[in-house]
Amino acid sequence: MQDKKTTIIESLLDVFPKFLAFLVPIFFLPITSEFFEFNKLALITVATIFMLIVWLAKMITNKKVEITKSPLDLPFLMFLIVTILATVFSLHKVSSIFGSLGRWFPSLFSTLVLAFFYYVTSSNLSSTKAIRGVINGIVLSTTFVSFIAILSYFGVIFGTSAFFQIPNFTTTGSSEVVALLAVIGLILALSNASSQTKTTKKVALIPTIMINFVAIVLMGTVAVWITLGVGLIVLAFLSDIKVYMQNKGVLFTLLGFCLLVVTVLTVPATRNILINENYPSEIRISAKESWIVTSSVLRDFPILGTGPSTFVINYNRYKPVSVNDRNYWEVRFDKPFSELFSIIASMGIVGLVATLALTFKVLKYCMAAKSSFDEKELTVGIGTAIIAMVVAFGFTYASVTTGFLLVLLLAALVAKYRIDGTNDTENVNLSLSSISKGNKMSLINTDKEVFQYIMAVPITLVALAGSYYMFRQYEGEFYTRSAIAAAQENNGSLTYQLQQKAIEAFPMRDSYHNSYANTNIALANSLASKETLSDEEKNTIQTLIAQAIRSTKVTTEVLNPLNAANWETRALVYRSLQGVAKDANDWAIKSLNAAIQLDPVNPRLRLALGGIYYAQSDFLSAANLFSQAVTLKNDYANAHYNLAQSLRELKKYPEAIQELEFTKKLVDEKSEDYTRVAAEIENLSKMPNVAGATSQPSVADIEGTNNINTQAPVNQAPLEDAGSNNPLEISN
Repeated sequence: MQDKKTTIIESLLDVFPKFLAFLVPIFFLPITSEFFEFNKLALITVATIFMLIVWLAKMITNKKVEITKSPLDLPFLMFLIVTILATVFSLHKVSSIFGSLGRWFPSLFSTLVLAFFYYVTSSNLSSTKAIRGVINGIVLSTTFVSFIAILSYFGVIFGTSAFFQIPNFTTTGSSEVVALLAVIGLILALSNASSQTKTTKKVALIPTIMINFVAIVLMGTVAVWITLGVGLIVLAFLSDIKVYMQNKGVLFTLLGFCLLVVTVLTVPATRNILINENYPSEIRISAKESWIVTSSVLRDFPILGTGPSTFVINYNRYKPVSVNDRNYWEVRFDKPFSELFSIIASMGIVGLVATLALTFKVLKYCMAAKSSFDEKELTVGIGTAIIAMVVAFGFTYASVTTGFLLVLLLAALVAKYRIDGTNDTENVNLSLSSISKGNKMSLINTDKEVFQYIMAVPITLVALAGSYYMFRQYEGEFYTRSAIAAAQENNGSLTYQLQQKAIEAFPMRDSYHNSYANTNIALANSLASKETLSDEEKNTIQTLIAQAIRSTKVTTEVLNPLNAANWETRALVYRSLQGVAKDANDWAIKSLNAAIQLDPVNPRLRLALGGIYYAQSDFLSAANLFSQAVTLKNDYANAHYNLAQSLRELKKYPEAIQELEFTKKLVDEKSEDYTRVAAEIENLSKMPNVAGATSQPSVADIEGTNNINTQAPVNQAPLEDAGSNNPLEISN
């Protein structure tokens, strides 16, 4: 009976890694605010908790605690300790522990989940057959993901839901992640196919290589091509050339196909037909700007950085003015150019040293695959895929999917070495009396060994804690997504109730409170727009306003005072209270000044602050702030337009006309804004002060700083009058 139980337990511990290898890349659910990464993390967390419980059952059944020891343990433990320390001293502990909204990895929670998954998997994969099953799962999954992405690239729609209509829909939420997965799938399939002796298996693997290669060609970035190039070089170095020579037919077939694909997509006649010029490319911060932010963080927080998942705070604070010349100038990036920059900024010099030590050990461990003997192509394929993934993280950021894939491959390689008994990798039995290699050497009788029961306590606590926090996060995300759906249907009352539930489920997420504050103000505005109000409705409006203010105070004073977006939301709430609270503008000004301190080169914040002064008829202060916005971003149409309005009120008509002329260059000639600006220029030209105005150029004109590059495409928001803030007005 005990042997039967052991067999069932071992089978489960073999099946779950295979299950996750296939399911994680393709798994997503449209029931949370972020469909892809969060649900993948939830799946991995639930599966890891289940595997921990099964592993505990195995310990109790076998009356021993057995874990795999490898050369990776010490650097891996060092990395975990540094991650914990960086989280303890983080600028924003909630983000460091659980990840920021939409960016769940790397955080302390996700890192610990992957660490537990690594040790459960590496210690319990029971055979080479099980490891091969994991690798086959990865190959099948990456091929499926690539196939879906290719169809989406060519305009195939998979359903009627809004998310299926996205031009670059993928099951990972990122076309670059798809291309990286395709590289890993291609390497593993190529290593396997080149050594197969059975024709049927070769034939089955060839299409997977072809599909993944097409995905790489269509969606590959520089990082992806570097990863592929390094992977193929390492694979050639580690592999036995004789094996490849015995499979020349397979190699020539694949080489011919690859050349055909490259030729078809290069020749203009076919390229114009097949290449989708409208395929959206992902917006990423440049390496130069990312390094400026990272080096600034390293200067101010050299030891342990600012904590995991805090890049959005660092980006707002340290981004250079040059980002305002980019199309993505309004984006507040929460990920740097590459994971290397992320580690430096989030964990400082100590984290960089720990990461380099771990990387060196991993690379050395993988290169040992060259000397393996038992099913060498499997070990070589896994080792090459790991090296390729490590290289990729030097050129792109990590995600839940790619982080999990790296850990899964490492666990599979460790398990393979353990099964083969090579590279200082083996099982050790832990007991109260000894920690020994190989067979039990305890002074305590096996039947009386109780260490497995002692281990049950921390494993149970870990499982309970992981389950609790994952459930609370998932509940919050579920209600947030439901609130978004209700808002899209203009159901304000339901949106309000669902956002309340999201906050109750996970009150530590500042974005939930910001959304709740905006909804409160929107509902108050809706009620206040009525011609007549009852006393009950007036009380309701007062309650909604008070709740909005309390929510923004929570985000700015308790949850995350360093997030500029929180202060911006608080300013918007106060600004909407003009006519309700006599000091609302004063509070809005203070909030925007705080936001500007945290995001100093953002011209939009100065535009908003200038609008408040303009509404108060302080046109000189408004003009000063609008001028600062123009200096920060010279092609900002709204800033030029609002500066012109302030100058008009200051009776500086020539300067106002000059700003309107700049505005006219920046807006579409066919737009209503263009007609509006042209009319204002004509009206100002008739003012008495303009007729005798000097035509001499300004110093800025001579210097060339007022020259605007109108050749480059500029996406401009519709022009808004200075001070137009839609204040909340309660009619009696």
